Amino acid sequence: MVNSKNVIKLLLLIVIFSANVQAKIFLDNDLDGVANEDDKCPNSKITDIVNKNGCAIDEVVFKKEQHIDISISYNQDKIDNNWQTSQNLSLGYYYGDSNLWLTLSKYNNNSLNNLTVAYYYYINSSNYTISLGAGAYIPINSNKSDKTDYFLSTKYTHYFNNSAISAEYQHTFSNDTDTKDSNSLTIEYGYLINQKLYMALSYDIESSVYKDESNYQTLGLYTNYHFNKNWYISTDIKKDLHISSKLSYSVTLGYYF
Repeated sequence: MVNSKNVIKLLLLIVIFSANVQAKIFLDNDLDGVANEDDKCPNSKITDIVNKNGCAIDEVVFKKEQHIDISISYNQDKIDNNWQTSQNLSLGYYYGDSNLWLTLSKYNNNSLNNLTVAYYYYINSSNYTISLGAGAYIPINSNKSDKTDYFLSTKYTHYFNNSAISAEYQHTFSNDTDTKDSNSLTIEYGYLINQKLYMALSYDIESSVYKDESNYQTLGLYTNYHFNKNWYISTDIKKDLHISSKLSYSVTLGYYF
């Protein structure tokens, strides 16, 4: 009669022996898919594409697109038949899925100038993009009552055919006296007319930072024209839906490299 305890011990020994053999066969210290005992190049980099001997024959290159945008814009805002003029100088650095923007704004009608610092991170897919942003509006050469304001934003853009539709939400934390936090929502539809010309219509609703003012609602028309792969010009016109005398437009000349 077979002793059941001996059978169990024998089975355990077989399992342990098999596990040790399998561990030896599949031991791969450099994680290149070739077992140590067959690996003639035991210190392959994780990005190496190796042959059956574990030696590199090629390398995976993770390429991240990077470029710089620099632009200058001329802006005019009409409020109660009075025009306020400003100029912006912007520098944008794109690296992979990230984007850093610096914009210096100079207003001609007063001494308030701003430096905007913003960072955006993009989640890209074949038919949509999600951006997450954060930044600050920093007053320059202004009186001491002007404080730095901060903002957070998120934007979803969906692409189809030659069109794009997007929704962007932004919350601004206002730190100036007699102001409050504000929110804005922008819905935009854009169409790529050809390889050089892009146009978009937008609707924007924004709560005022001033406590005694109502919300703003505007319609916008944006165009962007590329002369070549480097130079481009864009225009942006916005019209308030409730205040007939409120209008703004801007013209931007930019260089992409």
